[in-house]
Amino acid sequence: MEEDVLARNYEKSGMYSTRSAYRLLKTEQIQEETSKGNETSASDGTWVWRKLWKLKIPPKIRIFWWRAVQNFLPTKMELCRRHVDRDATCSTCGAQEESLFYVVLECPLARSFWDEVHKLSGTKVPRLHKATWMKDFLTGED
Repeated sequence: MEEDVLARNYEKSGMYSTRSAYRLLKTEQIQEETSKGNETSASDGTWVWRKLWKLKIPPKIRIFWWRAVQNFLPTKMELCRRHVDRDATCSTCGAQEESLFYVVLECPLARSFWDEVHKLSGTKVPRLHKATWMKDFLTGED
């Protein structure tokens, strides 16, 4: 009789990692959603990620957008949601809840930044919807 051997087939090295577990779970999730006929969430997200990773931009910017879309940036609103902070007010202007959308596009400081960008380059920020602005910005839709 042969002895049992511990083997993990999801890493080439044979070493188990959090990354390999995440990949396995994500693959299973996508397969499950596809089999249920819910291809919009899996396939729609996939092409956005592929487009993001293929952009010829510095890696720091690529990581910023990945973190933004995943809601991993520590805005005051996100810190309140995670019970790290109690006050979600914008620390720059004190006006409203500091969401990423507000910080990047609506805060008076952000608006003055985009006004200067427009003056210098002629580039104008398109109108973006609060729920889909990050993906729309990445895909060029408005």
